Amino acid sequence: MSDMEFSENDDDSEHNYIDESDAEYKLLQMVQTRVALYANHFIKHSLKEPCRTSHHSGHSFVLEVLNGHKDRIHQQFRMEKHVFIKLCQFLSESYGLKSGKNIFIIESVAMFFITLSHAFGNRMTQEKFQHSGKTISRWFGIVLDAVFHMAIDLLKPSDPQFKEIPKKIRNDDRYWPYFKDCIRAIDGTHILVIVPTSKQIPYIERKRDSYPKCDGRM
Repeated sequence: MSDMEFSENDDDSEHNYIDESDAEYKLLQMVQTRVALYANHFIKHSLKEPCRTSHHSGHSFVLEVLNGHKDRIHQQFRMEKHVFIKLCQFLSESYGLKSGKNIFIIESVAMFFITLSHAFGNRMTQEKFQHSGKTISRWFGIVLDAVFHMAIDLLKPSDPQFKEIPKKIRNDDRYWPYFKDCIRAIDGTHILVIVPTSKQIPYIERKRDSYPKCDGRM
């Protein structure tokens, strides 16, 4: 071989060595990045310090309320004890509501009604029941789904076609014929209305808001 051929071969060998080194370096960088990401994820999600550590658990709170004064039960759950117990049984037997790994049926139902009746946000419910935000949201959705299907079965008009006119409307000149096609408002619902000044007094509610309201009860 000529000296030129030896020189060309030497150049090719050096070029190949550099390419292989670059590939190994890039692979090493990629592995290090992946390891760092996994380590960060593990530290963040697996080794994080527990936040809800109170010994007064949500389940013990519910039992304490149920075994306490009847006024406290109504204040917390907005229903009497026997109604709450029967509702839990009904949702379980008829709509598939079950206990979870760390949550009993009475606790999940209590979380649901306390959240609604007291307008609790997720964080307030977390503190009240000592569960994570994810757990609170998941169980609120589970109970809501059961209550939704129960409502479909139970909340039905006695006259689905709305052909009958209630006697309260038919036999009262104050309502007939003005409300002849009215399906009726839910009991206690207040509906914003605009009436002449001379007739506002009968429509003002007990809170005397600036806008007169009509009590929808018939």
